Amino acid sequence: MGGDMHLRNRSATASGLVLLFLTSTLLVVSPSAMADPNVDQMSWYQAQGLTAMFDPQTEVTTISWENIDEFDNRMAELLDATYSVYRYEGELNANTLAQADLVATVEACADTVGGGGGTNYLNCRASSTHPGHVVEYPVPPGENAFVNYTVTTQMGNGTVYAMFMPGDSVTVGTGVEESTQGIRTPYNLVGSFDRMSSTTSLAWVPFHILPGGDVIPTEGPDSASILVYRSEDVPITRSNVTTMLMTGQAQLIANLSAEEQTLDLTIASGTQRSAYYAVSYYLPNWNGPGQDYVDLRFLSSNAMTDSILEDNTPPAAPVGVSANFQSSQENGSAVTWVYWEDALGETGEAYQIYMSGNSFSTITDPNVTLVGTVQEGVEAFAYTLPAGRFGSAHYCVVTVDSFGVFDASTNSLSCTGAVYEDAFTSWVKEPTLVEAQYLGESITQVTCVDQLGISGERYHIWHANDRLNGAEFIQNQTITWLGTVDEGVGVFNVTVPTGLDRDDSFYYVTSEALYGHLTGPAMYTGLVQNYAGPIYEDTKSPRSPDITTVEVFGDQLLARITWINEDTEFGEQYYIYRHFGDPFAESVVSNLTDEGWEYMFGPIPEGNGLTLVSDAAVEPGLDREVYY
Repeated sequence: MGGDMHLRNRSATASGLVLLFLTSTLLVVSPSAMADPNVDQMSWYQAQGLTAMFDPQTEVTTISWENIDEFDNRMAELLDATYSVYRYEGELNANTLAQADLVATVEACADTVGGGGGTNYLNCRASSTHPGHVVEYPVPPGENAFVNYTVTTQMGNGTVYAMFMPGDSVTVGTGVEESTQGIRTPYNLVGSFDRMSSTTSLAWVPFHILPGGDVIPTEGPDSASILVYRSEDVPITRSNVTTMLMTGQAQLIANLSAEEQTLDLTIASGTQRSAYYAVSYYLPNWNGPGQDYVDLRFLSSNAMTDSILEDNTPPAAPVGVSANFQSSQENGSAVTWVYWEDALGETGEAYQIYMSGNSFSTITDPNVTLVGTVQEGVEAFAYTLPAGRFGSAHYCVVTVDSFGVFDASTNSLSCTGAVYEDAFTSWVKEPTLVEAQYLGESITQVTCVDQLGISGERYHIWHANDRLNGAEFIQNQTITWLGTVDEGVGVFNVTVPTGLDRDDSFYYVTSEALYGHLTGPAMYTGLVQNYAGPIYEDTKSPRSPDITTVEVFGDQLLARITWINEDTEFGEQYYIYRHFGDPFAESVVSNLTDEGWEYMFGPIPEGNGLTLVSDAAVEPGLDREVYY
């Protein structure tokens, strides 16, 4: 049938309002049905002196009873027993119990009663230290009926005793008359607190604008008004509102026209509280002349169950703020650790860390940046700096309480002094894995891996005839610029000048980039890890081979050519050409590209001896001059 139940008993627990059908474990018997033990045995475990009283003001029915008062060891069985309270509109007996509503379950005798009922079961006796049992049942709205209540007893073995003895385990006669008002209160109270204006705004739906709401008078001498209540820390409920109003824990803060649907409350400075609000109608002469009515049951979501955090009191600032800078030479990365001691007297707060290049007294300064937020209990924050950071910074820590309130101003205890942050000077700002390889045909290929910690950079390729250090870097004097590539390319082909034969070539790759503290691009020339060499490069034309003899063996149809193996070259190859005319008729020098020269065979790899020999086939029946 709805509603909440309230138990005033150290051993009592409310079960919720459910309809319970007991079948196999519910033994419903009449007194005459018990054979052995007899009715007297059953009466040991039934409720004693059951009463039920309805309060028309609170619309709550209070059900009370006691345990049996006997000095007997059978009292020990009550330690494992449970009472069940049932409600039924009409006569309650064995035939109607299954249709009754279960409104509460209560332990018959808890172990804690009398300082330990588990060891002294006689404390369960009514005349001993046991206080008895009380269940408060809020009757649902719109009820008007005679209702009976009964209490059954379920033993530890599952047996249920239900005796229906008037005045003991069931109410007497026609029962208790319960008459309750229908719901005629504002609906759906909501609210929020604005910290900037320090205002709490409330809104609700008036009942009189809803279908059937015209029963609420809004004009005339009996016109309704809206009452607004507020409490701190504890929500206003049907069960506690009377006591809270009497003690001042809940207060009436506004009496408004019934036509109002909103209310803005200015919250005094220095406030810090969890506020609960409730609204209802004040109805003059509602129940007759001079019988005013205020519905304090709060059944239409007209009392907040979640608090509004009203806090315009800034929390205390943290103290002992300090910082420690740490950097890496490898990639220019750096971290500044900020430390502090949490503010006293706060719980659930957070801490925001702010940074600026200059000292500041408020975080609203446009040059101040929020760099991190941590929760209470951490007392440290690691701020990862941009690569190559260079300069000084100031850090301040601000407390933000659990309501989101903070003080924008800072002081010497909540801030560091100037923290010198130099991740630039010691940073080796160079690419890695620089390699160079002469590919032949006047090409040396230089490769590298991009520098760590930056982007948008470009790379310059240099050549020198020695391994230089940074102090020896003099552009286009000790070291020669060869070219530039963008980031991500990682390769550059160098055209080696012709006519060179060198084994002391060193190649260097430097990076040019924009760094945050500089107005323009900068190039690091420390020459620490950005070189490759020495490598061997040979673009010098080899010396012409010296042919020692050309012998013709007519019987073998071949011409044998013998030449000196060039000892100044390594890995060279030889090619045989011939000319049937006179290639030197006009000059002592002839070029293989001139007309008349024809390729015969090759390449012929170098040998190990002083001379090399190759045989050329000759056709039979010839008589000619030929140049090889």
